[in-house]
Amino acid sequence: MRQELGAIRENDFEAYARLRKYAEIGADGHAVGHGCARPQPRSHRARDGPGFAFTAARVPGPPSRYGTWHLSTGDGADLIVALDPITTDSCDHRYESKGHDPGVRLRHLAQVRHATCTGPTCRRLAATCDFEHNPPFEAGGRSCLCNAGPKCRFDHRLKQDPRWKVEQLPGGTFRWTTPSGRQYTKEPTRYPI
Repeated sequence: MRQELGAIRENDFEAYARLRKYAEIGADGHAVGHGCARPQPRSHRARDGPGFAFTAARVPGPPSRYGTWHLSTGDGADLIVALDPITTDSCDHRYESKGHDPGVRLRHLAQVRHATCTGPTCRRLAATCDFEHNPPFEAGGRSCLCNAGPKCRFDHRLKQDPRWKVEQLPGGTFRWTTPSGRQYTKEPTRYPI
């Protein structure tokens, strides 16, 4: 967020009003946090003050930089921003869905982590892909970031072929093993720093 907010002049209110999504990028270029903004409900009281402000929605604020924040643009188009971490090490299962289908937030965070299909050579956008489990949900696999990712329909079916093997490593990297034993890895999307 520091990159996006830092690139916008403090008095450029239109740019703040257009701000709807942001990904926090780690030193290696992988997304480590993500936030989506929504308009502030009309029932919230109007705030006085010049310019913009990015403040915690509750007092005291979130214990870390993640949580719910209030983005005041100064022109009345205030936004509520929910910042969520994207796990890069062991998963804490905070976004796990109890059923087969992921929740909106889980699907969205998986798409931020992998902007394209997790197939070894595929570049299909994650938004057009299936949310695919490793191992399958029906075999006890979790609907969680640590056990799923976007796969296009072709790679989804390819993974289900018993001659192919797909493993999801900690940190979100997928390792595909072909029937001949050759291995390919697909790490999470690297965003420009």
